[in-house]
Amino acid sequence: MSETLFERNIRWILNEVNACYQNEAYTGTMREMCCIIDGLSGYYCGSQKDKKRKTEEEFIKFVKAYFTEFNRYAVNEKGQELTKKMKRYRETNQESLTYYQILYSQFRCGLVHNLLMKTRNAIYKGRNNPYFNKTRQFKLIINIDHFYDDFVRAILTYKDDVLANKNKLKDNYKKRHKFLIGKDLEDF
Repeated sequence: MSETLFERNIRWILNEVNACYQNEAYTGTMREMCCIIDGLSGYYCGSQKDKKRKTEEEFIKFVKAYFTEFNRYAVNEKGQELTKKMKRYRETNQESLTYYQILYSQFRCGLVHNLLMKTRNAIYKGRNNPYFNKTRQFKLIINIDHFYDDFVRAILTYKDDVLANKNKLKDNYKKRHKFLIGKDLEDF
């Protein structure tokens, strides 16, 4: 059986991120992963908007659905989402942001729009180090090794869910594709 357009695109996504990661381009790896999460979250939700799309909400829904390790460490023992006091991207007032909101506003928006993580956030590496860390200088540090592994698992699980049309994900993918391209996706 030949590879569908969808399967090929997922393979390319994983190959591109892997190339960055294997070449120790960790900031580029994080930026690329955040962009892919952002893009796939529109397909995951079947979004048919661009200008008024609820990008942060969709991004967080995708992470909550597929990033099992991130989800495990982004909540406390009572299941409450962990927060840090900081400013959102392009905002002046501080507020308590969940780790999901920090991932979107500080990592995704910071890396995409300014090529750096905002408000003293960072990435670090080391498989024996925890998923999240903090120091006096940095508010939230994400372990790139754990996030990368989580990302690969998330994308492969999402691919399987779409192909099985779990929760109508294939329908959502086709809906988003038609909105963006203007015609139905024939080779799925």
